[in-house]
Amino acid sequence: MSDLRPVNAKTYYESLPASKPSCGDIWTNIPSFGLLPTNFTAAISISPACDISNFKTETLTFLPIISVSQYFHTVGFLPILRREILERLKAADLHLEIAWPETGYYQPPVREIEREIARLNQLLSVPKKARGWDVHVKRAMAGLSVVGCVSTNTDINYDDLSSLLGQKWEDTKRQLITNSYRNDIHFFLVTSRILIHRASRNILSHFSDIQSQSPLNFCSRRRI
Repeated sequence: MSDLRPVNAKTYYESLPASKPSCGDIWTNIPSFGLLPTNFTAAISISPACDISNFKTETLTFLPIISVSQYFHTVGFLPILRREILERLKAADLHLEIAWPETGYYQPPVREIEREIARLNQLLSVPKKARGWDVHVKRAMAGLSVVGCVSTNTDINYDDLSSLLGQKWEDTKRQLITNSYRNDIHFFLVTSRILIHRASRNILSHFSDIQSQSPLNFCSRRRI
């Protein structure tokens, strides 16, 4: 049923967003603290509204809003690359000769990646009798090329990513579109395809710290 109450100036001003921060605010130019390919990002506040209104927290918790292509450059995607590369090398009865800790969030130096690609390329020149052996090695090399792009923050060749993941590449794209990829990554449409990605550590920003480090007009927000 329509609201037929008269509209006056008081009604208009009361309908505006509150001046205080609230859960669901989207802020721009939030520092990424080295967790993302860019130094600053848009981010959505997920701190509970009741905690903010009752002054139970002095810290706002933000989740960065990034594009799909940016997600593939984050440290959060590195463990997936590491796992797939190791699977391909295991299938070829080979081992990865890069110091890459098990969690996978560490970015290997580019020189080590290049050296490993050269080693695998040299192995390809030696005839192997096992059927499909070379396919696994080439897919591992493609994955290492993607890791190199992540480490240098350069554009990823998506043919390499497709080669590494194989059928999983189609599944990954489908899961992103249907918002079923991961529990901590949410896909949604605003004006373009956007991901909210919870990085390896939550981006926690003390609101007063952000204000003290940058002018008030440096950060802006909007409601969703």
